[in-house]
Amino acid sequence: MGEVTIAGSVDDAPRKVHVALEGPEYSLATAAHDQRELVVCSGRLEQAGNAYWLRDAMGFDVVPDEDGGFDGPTLE
Repeated sequence: MGEVTIAGSVDDAPRKVHVALEGPEYSLATAAHDQRELVVCSGRLEQAGNAYWLRDAMGFDVVPDEDGGFDGPTLE
């Protein structure tokens, strides 16, 4: 398990959102970061002070690039 911070949008404003991920999803997140790929994830957004957390994260995946592919690992 690990924590990642993703660039997200909250109320149409750019925000950093913290997400706790487990096993393969965390590995996928670090690979996406290394390759500067976009990711998608959903869950329950909570604000704690100035920080935002995505709780009960699900559906974490890499968004395919405009050429239709992703060169890194996937969860398949």
